[in-house]
Amino acid sequence: MSSAAMSLARLPLVTLSRTGKSFPVNQGEVILDAALRQEIWLPHACRGGTCGSCKATIVAGSVTYDEGAPLRTRQAALRSEAYLCCAKAVGDVTFDVAELPARPIGAMYRRPARIASIAKPSRDVAIVTLKPPPNAAIQPSNESSALLTLCICRI
Repeated sequence: MSSAAMSLARLPLVTLSRTGKSFPVNQGEVILDAALRQEIWLPHACRGGTCGSCKATIVAGSVTYDEGAPLRTRQAALRSEAYLCCAKAVGDVTFDVAELPARPIGAMYRRPARIASIAKPSRDVAIVTLKPPPNAAIQPSNESSALLTLCICRI
């Protein structure tokens, strides 16, 4: 057996019970990232463990989470559930989760955010400034870019 095949054999294997598809996960890699890297399209949105769209049922095996993961995400493992956007495989694991038929191109996703301010420069316009949570997939380069501004106009 080649060294590449031997190193692949030691990686945890994730299996999707509905389709029978399996894929390896690198040590310390988030399961969703491993699936997407291998073009296996699983439901997800926030990638921070808050929205629940990536929740799957653990059929066999177990997962772990980083300490920074939301508490309800870490507690899901006690109920045989996993948030695939944060979960890391502990050995081989099987999930009951719906696989998407194709890559979600141009799909709209909900992102958690708090309203930082609302300005009304005119009767028809509202400028809403949103602040994403610190664990959001948006990684600002400085504090001023941590705010997102939307201009909502009535047409």
